[in-house]
Amino acid sequence: MAIKTGDIVWLKSGSPRMTAGHKFNDGFRCHWFDSDLHLQEGNFVLAELSETEPIVLEDDLDDDDE
Repeated sequence: MAIKTGDIVWLKSGSPRMTAGHKFNDGFRCHWFDSDLHLQEGNFVLAELSETEPIVLEDDLDDDDE
């Protein structure tokens, strides 16, 4: 499926749930709320976005232990 305006998306590397907004050449301007419920926005190319929530492995969360 192709991502379209209004779809819920995530960064492939992990992110909060975002809404795809304005489409530009090779990506979307996305909007999301941070942990303090402030509206955030950013531009992301299609190669960075996923329509399915990525799985975060525990090993990815333990990087600070090294």
